[in-house]
Amino acid sequence: VLLRQPLLTTLELMLGQDDAASDGSVVLVRLNDLAAVNARLGHRQTDDLLVEIARTLRQAADGVPESALGRLNGSDFAMILPAHQMHGAALDSLCEALRQACLAQGDTQASLVVAA
Repeated sequence: VLLRQPLLTTLELMLGQDDAASDGSVVLVRLNDLAAVNARLGHRQTDDLLVEIARTLRQAADGVPESALGRLNGSDFAMILPAHQMHGAALDSLCEALRQACLAQGDTQASLVVAA
């Protein structure tokens, strides 16, 4: 998982390529109210939850050539999927996997926003 600046640099490079595919997806994921999650779960378990979200996103990007994944800030992640559309059933599947990741970390109240 890249940090914010390397991820944004990767996105900029991809967008600047003349021969790049004209389709693809950028998926943004936000764990809502990170401060409340941290208060509810504690620092260590919140960190574990964020790691599990990143792991779930990495699994979704596996097999997509030249994909990139990064953490934009404390609660926000971005996944770049060149030449791959993330919508419909694939997006529903990702949302369910993220929900299950939260449940696996013991957070039944987690609220995630996913946009593609």
